[in-house]
Amino acid sequence: MCTIPRISAGNVIVILALSLAPAYLAAANLMGTAGGNIFRSGLADIGLKLEQYWCPYFIIFPAAVPFALLHRQWPRARPLIVFGVLTLLIYPWNERLHADYDYNEHSIAENWGIDLSTAASGFWVTTPDSRWTLDNSGLALVSFLRKEQASGRITTSTHVLHLTPDVTPLGEFNRFSVFTGINDDPVVYYIPTTDIVYGYLAGSRVRRVVDLPQALAERPQYFLDQTSPPEGTSEQPEGYVEVFHQGRLRLFRRKGA
Repeated sequence: MCTIPRISAGNVIVILALSLAPAYLAAANLMGTAGGNIFRSGLADIGLKLEQYWCPYFIIFPAAVPFALLHRQWPRARPLIVFGVLTLLIYPWNERLHADYDYNEHSIAENWGIDLSTAASGFWVTTPDSRWTLDNSGLALVSFLRKEQASGRITTSTHVLHLTPDVTPLGEFNRFSVFTGINDDPVVYYIPTTDIVYGYLAGSRVRRVVDLPQALAERPQYFLDQTSPPEGTSEQPEGYVEVFHQGRLRLFRRKGA
């Protein structure tokens, strides 16, 4: 009589997890032309996360099967098998001086070096402060905005129109919204139209600087300018009063708000 081997719950989880990638590819081919640009942008992001995080994590389990079988079949060789696995995982086998470690597999020893560097220098190395992303001026702005929240001028429905050089994760972009929870509506000087229409910013509140006059015409309650205005000009929007100015950060509040 033939008996069907039992499949553990763990095996089922790994199989289902790894099947998500081909299922996504099939669904993406069917739905790639459906919906608008925002839909396609979101669909592409799912594929990137499956490729970079989800699949590499679950591939660990089938990759460990040969070593688990050896460990079970030869009990006396278990120390040697464990030593071999640790050598494969810890020793940096390839010299990659210019590798992007965020997108390439690397040894545990290499990751120790990355962690040590992050602990010593901070992660946000190209922002005004590598640990907080905000410098003293940015933190002072956060303190002022919190006072505005406490006074009741800023609520969960308040939006701050924000003129900024960029919105990149490692740029000068002031992340006051992370510290305060206030809605941020960025207007960016240097950004391709394709990034907003088709790319990672599709469907976001980010707009290009050519849309600034229209955005100001909507009369937002606050307007934050973190750019350097031309020499001899104030660039204070009509109908607004300056309530905060430190460094390159200037915050304006709509009169009567």
